[in-house]
Amino acid sequence: MLTASGPPATRRTREFAALAAGLSVAVAALTLALTRAERPLEAAVLVALGCVIGWIVAVDIQSLRAPNRIVYASVVAGLAASALLGREALLDALSGGMLAFLLLLVVALLGRGAMGYGDVKAGALCGITTGIAGAMTMLVVAFVAGGFFAAVLLLARVRGRRDVVAFTPFLALGVLAALATTPGYLVA
Repeated sequence: MLTASGPPATRRTREFAALAAGLSVAVAALTLALTRAERPLEAAVLVALGCVIGWIVAVDIQSLRAPNRIVYASVVAGLAASALLGREALLDALSGGMLAFLLLLVVALLGRGAMGYGDVKAGALCGITTGIAGAMTMLVVAFVAGGFFAAVLLLARVRGRRDVVAFTPFLALGVLAALATTPGYLVA
């Protein structure tokens, strides 16, 4: 099993990759907010959630963990922010978060360790961000991209079948794809 530690060159590369991935998610969320959000409050919520998801991605790439203190606080803040947008937005966010959480929980339970529970909780935050309309798109993109990436690593013999790969970057990619293609409570 690969761990988050290693030689200094590997750690520096991982730190750079984590920073680049996290910033990319935040910038993409800002771009989507500027181009797709109809109201300033929607744009602000989208940017805030995008930055938090980017932060979780960066931490996960470095440590292979999605810290509970960040994820739980972000879930509560995301639901509170969606409530500011109205009852319909809150129900949309809550439904998207629950759908993503439940589907990822099933994968985690049946996968015998193939997915960590941090990914399940981060997936709930991602579902809150996309809403119910984008949750399935987010999950499909995440699993296809994550599966492709894992296959490339296996074929190139960079990783073995039992090695761990951070999944939150693929969840974030799914969020961005869903927000770019699916109307929801944050985007038109």
